[in-house]
Amino acid sequence: MTSSGATFRNEDSQGQQSGYGRLFVVLICAMLAVCLYFFNPDDIDYFSGGITGTMFPINVFGKFGAYVAWALVLTFGLAAYVTIGLIFICAMRRLLYNKYVSSVSWDYLAALILFTLSLSLLFATHPDSFSNWTSRLNIRTLPGGVVGRKEFSALQVILNSAGSVIVASCGVFASLLYLWYCDWAGLFKRIFSRSGSKATEPTEVDDEPMPEVSHERISPQVVEVAPPSVVELEPVVREVPKAEAVVEKKQKVANPSMPAARVKAEAYKLPHLDLLNKVDTASQTAASASEIEHNQEALQKMLDAFGVEATVVSSVAGPQVTLIKISMAPGVLANTIQRYEANIMMALQATSIRILTPIPGENFVGVEVPNKVMKPVSVRSLLEDPLWIKSKYHIPLMLGKNISGKTMIIDLASAPHLLIAGATGSGKSVCMNVLILSMLFKYGPDDLKLILIDPKMVEFAAYKKLPHLLTPVIVETDKVAAALKWAVREMDRRLALFAIAGKLDLKSFNTRSTEGEELMDSEGEPLPEKLPYIVVIIDELADIMSTSKQDVETALSRLAAKARAAGIHVIIATQRPDVKVITGTIKSNFPKRIAFQVAGHVDSQTILDGKGAEALLGKGDMLYKTGLQMERIQGAMAQNEERNKVVDYIASQRPQEFEDIFVTVEDPLSEDGGMDLPLGNGSKESGEDPLYDKAVHIVISEKRTSASYLQRRLGIGFNKAATLIEMMEKNGIVSAPDPSNRNVRELLVTSAPDQDGGDADDDFGDDDDK
Repeated sequence: MTSSGATFRNEDSQGQQSGYGRLFVVLICAMLAVCLYFFNPDDIDYFSGGITGTMFPINVFGKFGAYVAWALVLTFGLAAYVTIGLIFICAMRRLLYNKYVSSVSWDYLAALILFTLSLSLLFATHPDSFSNWTSRLNIRTLPGGVVGRKEFSALQVILNSAGSVIVASCGVFASLLYLWYCDWAGLFKRIFSRSGSKATEPTEVDDEPMPEVSHERISPQVVEVAPPSVVELEPVVREVPKAEAVVEKKQKVANPSMPAARVKAEAYKLPHLDLLNKVDTASQTAASASEIEHNQEALQKMLDAFGVEATVVSSVAGPQVTLIKISMAPGVLANTIQRYEANIMMALQATSIRILTPIPGENFVGVEVPNKVMKPVSVRSLLEDPLWIKSKYHIPLMLGKNISGKTMIIDLASAPHLLIAGATGSGKSVCMNVLILSMLFKYGPDDLKLILIDPKMVEFAAYKKLPHLLTPVIVETDKVAAALKWAVREMDRRLALFAIAGKLDLKSFNTRSTEGEELMDSEGEPLPEKLPYIVVIIDELADIMSTSKQDVETALSRLAAKARAAGIHVIIATQRPDVKVITGTIKSNFPKRIAFQVAGHVDSQTILDGKGAEALLGKGDMLYKTGLQMERIQGAMAQNEERNKVVDYIASQRPQEFEDIFVTVEDPLSEDGGMDLPLGNGSKESGEDPLYDKAVHIVISEKRTSASYLQRRLGIGFNKAATLIEMMEKNGIVSAPDPSNRNVRELLVTSAPDQDGGDADDDFGDDDDK
């Protein structure tokens, strides 16, 4: 059967060589599709013409895949993805069922070429309609690739934009119609013709090959299969639900015998995304293609006017700023651009700009220009990002999105501490909320504990119901030093436990095998099976440093030096980034820092050891410094309503269990070896503690001076038990700690002292009086 030069052939007429050819085309298309799927703009700088950096490309096919994907995307833009998919579908159709298709001729290839060119032109005529995809591929100004842009530039002069759209649409429609006629029209025509003939003449034998097979398919359905279905299926349908009911009943009976530990573990559920608002960011684009082109042309004209030998190469549009890349001519100093900062601001009509000389890891100078339309970054969009879902960080913290739109996540466990500074209204407090939400969406109260310090008394008030809290939100500045010193003692205690278990850090300690473990701590108690992470968050350091600078600075220095292995981490924020608050000691121990907008370059120098923070735009615009590298990030926005929903959801699942950290204990940080902090119940006199007499009775009757043993017997916190032991030492009931092991004490009495506070002289070491 032939029609208009297209000859339809049966599959049997195809030789083995043609089958191999079709298989080869399918494999090539599959390989190209994989290369395009794993295309990453970080692998290649399009306009510099090669792999950038020293890292191996992310593409699964290595450099080959990166170059192939780069060539296709740069040449045809988004049309490359559609064309490869279309060729793959057509090749699979011919490979799996090669009947009723036309032979591949030059007309067929011409139709594929026409489709690709027309689709590239169509994408080029709508540069802003596909901004979400083109931003990820870093081709905002080239949605149709170089080919599409050249076609559009030529046709726009003759036919304007509307005419170009019509020409492109006609080309796409005509090519698809021809491909449909060659690959699919014959098959569908055959299907409809056979179904029509069966409806009018059910007993007529078809004139096509294999008529017997078609006849046999019909007769078993009418004669053999239908009658048994009425007789045999009925009892089966009646019996199956009974069997299922028995199984379900057995399962329900078995559920109550589930171990209690498993029931407790399943009781807590992490917050779900439905608690957060779903923000439609598809319609909220960043810089448009026309805005980017205008800024590039204005910047190039300014450079030419001042005789600067430099060329504007490309732009990368982010949520809040656009990075314009400039290639300097050989022999021109990179910092030449900085001398024209004011002129660049005038040419671009920008409120502020930031110049990078050079862009880290690239051979370009960068100019960051604010977008006219700011694109918000929601917390939900970050949590839905595959980078967050697949993250293997121990304590992942969401920051926001960088200039190229990539979600930025850091690991607090490896940081291991964070310093945040910025002026009022710059987005610092919102960032703190996002960091806390990051931890709440990752860990339950059994795996993470928080110490929130809020001298302003309003920032962390929304978290007062969290079961993750070790102590109620601290608002009194005089208690901050005590809390930090408690963290230091907890750090030392944990490191001692790690040494006994032969482990280096919290991760290895928690993942060790405890089956048959007989290790004991220094007080003769079994080692805990698991310890939670502890994160100390200070919202305003300036107020605290004004009251107890020496104690706080010393404690922070010790925590920064040793607390990482113990699983204790510190996040500090301040709105007064001066040297009296962020001292040299704190800066040296907090290498990871976040800077929001500040008043001047002096404050920026204090935070980042360099300029840049004074040129930020506020509203979450930040610079993240790690080592010598700095990256600009648009912080995520957490609404108060979202935060309250998450806290209420978590608080409804678990009650709060506070640790008594404000107690009179031996202070390892003070020179005299002791300090007097307020007791958990507000009392300073040992005799006023209602648990003291009961604790003395337990220690003497059972001859156990261990604070951990007293903790279990009385059901109190460890620090409270340690306080009671200290009281007994002052009253002469137990000895001072052994110098070689401070957890070992000797019992000095054999019976409890008088209730009126007598000295009980008869009880001291006089065994003859018994």
